[in-house]
Amino acid sequence: MAFIARWRIVAALSATLVLAGLPAAADAAVVAYIDQGEVWVSSLDGTRNARISGGEGNWLDVAASDGGRIAGAQNDPGKISSFSFFRVWESNGKLAHFGALSAIPGESIYVYPLSFDLSADGSMLVYGFSNYHLSGASFVFDRGFYWRTVNNAGGPPIRIGGEEWPTLFGTRVVSSANHWVRLQDPSSPLSETFADWLDTSGVPDTVLHRTDVSANGQLAAIELVAPIFGPITAEAIAVVSIASLGGGLTGAVDCFLPAVGRATSVSISQDGSHIAWKDDEGVKVAGAPSGTAEFCALASPPVLISATGKHPSIGGGNVAGFLPLLVAFPSKFSVSALAKTKGVSLTVINAPAAGKITCAGTVPASRIGRRGSKRVVVATCSATAAQGGEVKVKLRLNAVGRKAVKKLRGGKLALKVTQGSKSVTKSIALR
Repeated sequence: MAFIARWRIVAALSATLVLAGLPAAADAAVVAYIDQGEVWVSSLDGTRNARISGGEGNWLDVAASDGGRIAGAQNDPGKISSFSFFRVWESNGKLAHFGALSAIPGESIYVYPLSFDLSADGSMLVYGFSNYHLSGASFVFDRGFYWRTVNNAGGPPIRIGGEEWPTLFGTRVVSSANHWVRLQDPSSPLSETFADWLDTSGVPDTVLHRTDVSANGQLAAIELVAPIFGPITAEAIAVVSIASLGGGLTGAVDCFLPAVGRATSVSISQDGSHIAWKDDEGVKVAGAPSGTAEFCALASPPVLISATGKHPSIGGGNVAGFLPLLVAFPSKFSVSALAKTKGVSLTVINAPAAGKITCAGTVPASRIGRRGSKRVVVATCSATAAQGGEVKVKLRLNAVGRKAVKKLRGGKLALKVTQGSKSVTKSIALR
């Protein structure tokens, strides 16, 4: 990568845009990514992760918002881009919105999403396009990005032309045009007025792609590709410290990420404390970059999240919200043991987070000589997890169950274990 040896990025002297609508830095963060065609989410240290897509496959890109929502773009093999779909998940893993990732009609060839991002509040999507249409005997190239709200799944997007590789700072677009990082006018998220901000022409023989800016407005990461023509042979990520969105460079950070091979898909945490990217070894997350040497110093070394992952995006929230509640259920319970004061030990293998865990074991009313179709609670448990992970709980018969010990033998207990919005149920034989 010859362009690493000498480079310079400068801020436009005419930049007068001020920091507006700054989203607050999140107290917790996750990194979403695509792995073998599915959408995954992980803690930044890589110790806990979960698949949030349903096994459909063919997921193309993902974006995590500062508020905790995650959006994914999907398309089936062989289908053109205008057949793409999107889904948006809440920070607890519940599906919030879905619909067509559509385009403005009239093009002959559709190519998108080229960059894909979700606003800080999770209410709007932007995705770049590079489309073509026939005019006479020749194709006309059309480029820009589409804007849409996530709750207007059936409507067409808004087209904003000329600005490429969109990312979002709050609801404001950061784009690329020629060698300039550009900023949307803050008056409206639909504004077609953009101003030059960072000039990358001082980095020779490169093409500017995406730029990600931390939500605290202090750090920008810029994706650069070389060469200008021919097959892509090198990709690198420059990191610079900034006074504010639209402001000048502070000079405190001015370096390239120490990636392995081609580095793409950069994403900075809301508070600027972590940075994620994909290189030849996979999706990585490291501590904040610093320094002015050729390669950045990192506050903590890179953690490999996934060797087969791509398109990392750091957002707010906690990975616990996406993790399932896992319980080691036995095949049968002894009613006599359940009736004792110490009860029967049950292992919650994976509590998603700290908090109260409860159990309710029910049997048909007829099983204990009662009338009616409603099930009756005969066993309960309660425990509090100090943190996510393994927790032991004690299941005991309640007063109703203890009065019907003999009638319970030979029946089936429907046991439901719950923590927060997560629950799991199992039918267990009683002996």
